[in-house]
Amino acid sequence: MARPNLPLKIARSRVPWLRSCTASVSVALGASLLLERFHFRNVADPLFLIAIALVVWYGGIGPAILAVVLSGLADTYFFIEPIYSLYITRDDYPHFVIFILFALLLTGFAAVRRRVEAELLQARDDLQIEVVERTQQASLLNLTHDTNFRP
Repeated sequence: MARPNLPLKIARSRVPWLRSCTASVSVALGASLLLERFHFRNVADPLFLIAIALVVWYGGIGPAILAVVLSGLADTYFFIEPIYSLYITRDDYPHFVIFILFALLLTGFAAVRRRVEAELLQARDDLQIEVVERTQQASLLNLTHDTNFRP
């Protein structure tokens, strides 16, 4: 009898966020390169930011940070002079810093959204428990009322 490959099962369960993160950044990169080929300029940053926003919305903070890093590297390598190099000149520092700051701002907004959503779900669950308790108390009160005041 063959043993199941447990580490592979664990690896498969952890990989989807990694795949979705790299896939969204890859799609943004591919679209940017395609549009650049057709002489559309300066579309890479917005497309990378959209990819980061999608990753952070559906994947969470960890995948979003990876998407920020991958997008920053792809932006630097393919779209910032000198092209096909990870070297950033002093003139490109503001562009790169603003891109990273905006991406981190998106990540922060999504983190706040997730926290508020979790708090709202907790409040809903607390209210449901409160409703159940009060319903039980009301039915007990009705029972005691019926037995004490019968004519």
